This record gives sequence, C-alpha cells and structure tokens, in this order.
Amino acid sequence: MLDVHPPHAPTHTWRDFLIHIATIVVGLIIAVGLEQTVEAVHRHSELHQLEVDLHEESQANLGRASRNLAHIDQDLAWLFLLRSRVDAVRDGANNQSFNYPPQLRGFPGDPAFPDRVLPHDSAWSAAKQNATISLLPPADLQFYGILYRVTDKYSESFDSLTLQWKDLTSINLEFQRSTSPGQVDIGRMSHEQLDKYAAIIAGLIASSLDTKRHLQISLAYTSSALAARINPDMGQYFHDNPDPVPAFDPTPIH
Repeated sequence: MLDVHPPHAPTHTWRDFLIHIATIVVGLIIAVGLEQTVEAVHRHSELHQLEVDLHEESQANLGRASRNLAHIDQDLAWLFLLRSRVDAVRDGANNQSFNYPPQLRGFPGDPAFPDRVLPHDSAWSAAKQNATISLLPPADLQFYGILYRVTDKYSESFDSLTLQWKDLTSINLEFQRSTSPGQVDIGRMSHEQLDKYAAIIAGLIASSLDTKRHLQISLAYTSSALAARINPDMGQYFHDNPDPVPAFDPTPIH
C-alpha cells in the first residue's frame, strides 16, 4: 500500500485547501489502483498455474487409467476362462481334465507386479487447501469437482476389488499342487468347496466389471478435462466403448 503524504507547506487559502484535498484523493486513487492491479496480476498468475497443474495431472492420470483399463480387461479374460473350466468340473467333467489357466500377473494386489498406479489428486487437493480453486470459473470448478469425485469412486472400487482378490489367492494357496506351485488341485475340493470357489470367481467378475465401469467414467471425464471440460455423455460413451471380453493374453502389460 502506498503512503500519501500531505505537502509540508501550510495551507492558507481555500484554493490551497482544495488542491491539498485533491492531491490526497488522487494519491489514494492511484495507490488503490496499483494495489488492485498487483492483486489482479497475482490472481491471474495463480489461476494460470492452477490450470497448468490440473492439466498436467489429468494428462498423467489419463495414462494411468489407460494402463489400468488394459489390466482389468486382462483380469476379466482370465477370470472368465477360469470360471468356464471350474464350471465344466461342476457340470461333471473329470477332475483330471481341469487345467488351471496360466498364472495371471499384475492382478490387483499382486506383490510381484505392482504396476497399477491409482490416479493422483495432489494438484486438486492442494488447490482446495489453499483455496485457489475459488479462482476457477464456475463451470470449470463444477467440472473438476465431478471429475475428482468419479476418480475417487474408482479408487474406492479398486481398493475393494483388491481385498476380494485376496480371497481367491487364499483358496488357490490352500489347494495348490505341491508338485506344481501356482496350479490348483480341483480334485482335493469337496462339492461345497468347489461351489465356494466358483462363487468367489463370480464375485470377482462382478466386482471387476463394476470397477471397470467406474474406471471408464473416470477415463471419460479425464479425457474431457484435456479437451473441452464439458461433462461427457456417458450413455454415448458406453455405446462407443462396449465391454467385449478379449481372450486371455498372459503377456505382461507395460
């Protein structure tokens, strides 16, 4: 804030007095104007940096989402293959004919292949803490609020899915072949245990499809964040991006 000092010479006439008052008023106007200009430049700089940070975070999250989508399609293909082979045994096929699919790498929670990286929200969280999100235009503020909410829903769904995979891993370890680690010996399962195994697989398929749906919504919003920042038409998005289940490919995803 600039200080405005009155002239040192004493005022004797109304003319001098009015000049004195006018000098103070003009000085205050200039000081306030300069202060507001500096503040406006500062706010513009903060807004620009926030937009850059959110754009870069969206770009990085788009790459993470694309890799995760490839992973979850691989998970689903493997789970459907496993279910079909388990169902064949439940329908009367010989236990000895059961062939456990090639070991899946990179499943949720796989300690040997932690390639899945959940979306980050550090730029958004920091902007909320220091209140710079208030600088965003109302439409952008609303859009990013939805974007990070749907992203959080995907992260929560993935965390839940990871816990379910532990159930499958546990039963696989319980019935794995002693001579072939990683291979499940269906013949050691009772009918009840086989039914439980099938139920775990079915539950994982349902949860994987649900997690994929959350991921697709997050991916659609993230893509829009890099383009028009307009809420995407999810009905049209799912129409253009159907959910075919590909054949299982054991090749690691990079």
